[in-house]
Amino acid sequence: MTGSRPHPLRAAAAALPDKPGVYRFFDRADTLLYVGKARSLRKRVRSYFAGSSGRLAPRVAKMVSEVARLESTITPSEDDALLLESDQIKSRQPRYNILFRDDATYPYLKISGHRYPRLSFYRGKPGDDCFGPFPNAWAVRESVRLLQRAFRLRTCSDAMLANRSRPCMLHQIGRCSAPCVGLISAADYAKDAAAASAFMRGSSSTVSADLAEQMEAASAARDYERAARLRDSINALAGVRHRSAVSGGSGNADFIGAHRDASGCAVRLASVRWGRMVGEIDFFAPAAADLALADLICAFVGHHYGRHRPPPRVVVMKCGLSAATLAEQIEDGSTRFIVAARGGELERLRLCCANAAVALSERGRGAQALQQLARRVGLPRIGRFDCFDVSHSMGEKAVASCVVCINGRMEKKLYRRMRLAADLGGDDCAGIREAISRRYRQAAANPGALPDLVVVDGGVAQVSAAGQALAAAGAGNLPVLGIAKGPGRRPGCETLIAGDGQIIEMAPTERAFHLLQNARDEAHRFALAYHRARRDRSRSRSLLDDVEGVGPKLRRAILNEFGGLQGLRRAGPRDLTRIKGVGAELARRIYFALHP
Repeated sequence: MTGSRPHPLRAAAAALPDKPGVYRFFDRADTLLYVGKARSLRKRVRSYFAGSSGRLAPRVAKMVSEVARLESTITPSEDDALLLESDQIKSRQPRYNILFRDDATYPYLKISGHRYPRLSFYRGKPGDDCFGPFPNAWAVRESVRLLQRAFRLRTCSDAMLANRSRPCMLHQIGRCSAPCVGLISAADYAKDAAAASAFMRGSSSTVSADLAEQMEAASAARDYERAARLRDSINALAGVRHRSAVSGGSGNADFIGAHRDASGCAVRLASVRWGRMVGEIDFFAPAAADLALADLICAFVGHHYGRHRPPPRVVVMKCGLSAATLAEQIEDGSTRFIVAARGGELERLRLCCANAAVALSERGRGAQALQQLARRVGLPRIGRFDCFDVSHSMGEKAVASCVVCINGRMEKKLYRRMRLAADLGGDDCAGIREAISRRYRQAAANPGALPDLVVVDGGVAQVSAAGQALAAAGAGNLPVLGIAKGPGRRPGCETLIAGDGQIIEMAPTERAFHLLQNARDEAHRFALAYHRARRDRSRSRSLLDDVEGVGPKLRRAILNEFGGLQGLRRAGPRDLTRIKGVGAELARRIYFALHP
């Protein structure tokens, strides 16, 4: 598209419906170039062919010049369009779609719409009562703690709210106003919830001013207890603003820094909520020769804020594009883009760019470690390897874990854990055999899901068991590597054993060795945590839980009647029938469950 000459598809774009949907651009060879979603197909697609390429990003302008045909699909809602867009990008991989690898299901903070709204941690599709997204779970829980101190909202479940007869410990330490027992009216609680919501949206100064007015009114009315509570809330918010002054930046903003080199592109997203730094996360995209940083950031804005709504009030970045062009990517007029930062915002932005460069460098070192490992084990390349470990206590509650390393990074969303057969009797080899058989039982039907290397925590016996399981699953040509612990289990003294039993020499200082150690330790941690959870859960169960016909309420009544399990063991079937709800047949089942 050159000069003022209209694009041939301009009329077709103007004829599209003003409805949400997905649009697709094709070139003259009918190759798919781009898939996008829009709240309004007509407005979004028409913006590409408006007659002036100067306001488009260079990469977008180049794409528009190649477009020869467009298709569109109307969807019931914008959320449906987002899902369809994501599915088509993954399945058809258009050339101009930049797919960022973020691998994260972001957590949100939620203030529910109940009569007494609840403050809670939330993962899933966000609604109007959700605030975020936050980069990690710690940021949400820290925010919940601060809001509890300032606004004293409940965090308990609805069942606990409905069934309490006295205030809980949180009320006693000043973190909850105890709506469960009527110590605060519904109207006053609603005001606190509304203030918390306003604070979450960035109106911290307005909220503090309102609280100060309420404190003065309560003091004038000699309601000194309420005035003291409001004073404590104001002090809590002042503490938040004090930390904000230390951390710098806007009150509710995201900072986006980017870096690229020959290995790929990285974007660092730093999230500031209510002026406090709550976390950072990195995103990566594959390298592209014609990809400028401005195009990278523009694509990231559309990708990230299209998936995670609502966006923050302010997004700060260093970008050669106009704020209006960036705003078009998310079709949200409430977000202000700052492309020329100053002062503290500029300093934070510089840190984001530097951290993006560091993250990309670390990712490159992981790829180098995999190349080094491939040479050591005699493979042409390793893009992914899986590491297995087994955990149990003298054969009790045996479990297995499988952790996945791709391009030198541990991919937690691909981790798997499984319960093993109860009759293994502490046989680690049998555990490895069962875990690998179950993991790759569909290997013959889906060879693309297999790793390039299988790593097991153990020596020759475990490596042999892994090879047998792979052969039975139809993946017998998959190489196996064992990591046997050295004397005294000292790090750096491990022995690497190939599938044929040969020892692989590798210096403890090599990156490949460190990568294997990290994967082995991660598999051990993941398996051990699952095993301990299973063991502790089984030990906290009552023998009555396994008796058919005994629910939680009846179990409590039985234990209360006989003073616990020891008193219950001394009771006979006739004694049990004294309890309401226990007949002769149920009493017999309970008795024989306690006296097998």
